[in-house]
Formats: sequence, structure tokens, C-alpha cells
Amino acid sequence: MIDWKSYIGLPFAKQGRSRQGVDCWGLVYIFYKEVFGIELPTYTDAYTDPMNRQEVQNAFEDHAADLWNKIPPADAQPGDCILFSIHTRPIHVGIMIDAIRFLHVQEGIDSVIERITSERWNKRIEGVYRLRSLGSSAASI
Repeated sequence: MIDWKSYIGLPFAKQGRSRQGVDCWGLVYIFYKEVFGIELPTYTDAYTDPMNRQEVQNAFEDHAADLWNKIPPADAQPGDCILFSIHTRPIHVGIMIDAIRFLHVQEGIDSVIERITSERWNKRIEGVYRLRSLGSSAASI
């Protein structure tokens, strides 16, 4: 069982990949490393400009498509990743904790849990992704 509380309140840091500070991909990176023992690519060189992070979407759909399955948002399970558009660009990622809540971090906001159904997020969902090596086991975490 995941201790979700231990991931709340992590400070935002550009290109952060540790508990001392994370950006949105950094949160995914440390979560997968700590919970699943999987070391994902860091993509730190792709985060020089927070509004030019095509690598976020590419991490799921292009470069690493063999690692991830895109699934319907209604099928989201704990540990799946969710990709959002900000300013019409798919650049923000979080981690699903159940069917309607996700964990994420943004500049100016420490890591928090929010609802995907909120007015802020519900129209920004680009996709939900499950690491292929987890298969359906994500629900049992």
C-alpha cells in the first residue's frame, strides 16, 4: 500500500529529481523509483524552458511508446500517469491515486492531491498512461 501522504508537500524545483525538490516529471520519476523500483529517464535536459517541454508528451507517445500504454481515463488506476495541457500544450504530468484524484506539483505549489473532475483540470486531460511492465498490477499497489 502506498503512503500517499509521504508525497504531499514536496517542494517544486526546476529539473528537481529528489525529495528535496521536484518538477512534475521529477515527482513521477521519484515515485516510480521508490514505489515500483523502476528508474525512468530523467529528461532533465528537456526542461530548460517549462513552457517548451515536448519531452513530457514524447515520454509517453514517441520516444518511450514501447514503455507505456495509453488507457481511457475512466480506467485509471493508482500509479498511472495523467498528462494535461496547459496553454493548449501537453506539458504537465501527475500520478493517479484513484479514479478521480491525482498527485502533482507545479511551480509555486508544493506537491498536492487534486481532483481531475475539478473545473481547473477536467478539460485539460490529454491522456492517461500505464507503464507496460506494471500491466494490471497497478491497482494492487
